[in-house]
Amino acid sequence: MMKAAKKEFWFALMAVLLVLTIFAGFITVATAQGTGLSIQFGIDSHYYLVGRNMTVSGQVLNGAGGATVTLTLSNATGVIQTNNTVTDADGTFSLSLPVPSPGDYTIKATTQGVISGLLGFIVVGPDDIYEIQAEFTYTNTVRAVPLSADLGDITSDLNTTG
Repeated sequence: MMKAAKKEFWFALMAVLLVLTIFAGFITVATAQGTGLSIQFGIDSHYYLVGRNMTVSGQVLNGAGGATVTLTLSNATGVIQTNNTVTDADGTFSLSLPVPSPGDYTIKATTQGVISGLLGFIVVGPDDIYEIQAEFTYTNTVRAVPLSADLGDITSDLNTTG
């Protein structure tokens, strides 16, 4: 029984970590240079749920504020959407876009003839998400775990009152 509970716990933990990895916000950045300008931009995830928004942020370096940045979303059939935004005085921009229907996509940023690299992302539908049910059992078993370091065993109590 205990081995089965441990197995279920580790399976549930791995499933939760996988889901967090897929849907956690992280930024991927693409950079391009040309004509004395460079553009950097990123997206806030690689995976999106249909019906949600994605955030695209970046900066045009070595340029004046007020530059127009065009964001182009494409899939295997071609361009599906373009959006324009204008940079702030420091060259930064940020735009929230509704994600398209489920599928694989790329996005690029262009400004004044400078074209960034492509960033890929995937939009999933509600049928692509699975519910994982985990059950955790708590027992009153206390196990002593000896701690050791280069200075020898730690045998004194920890002072948690500061």
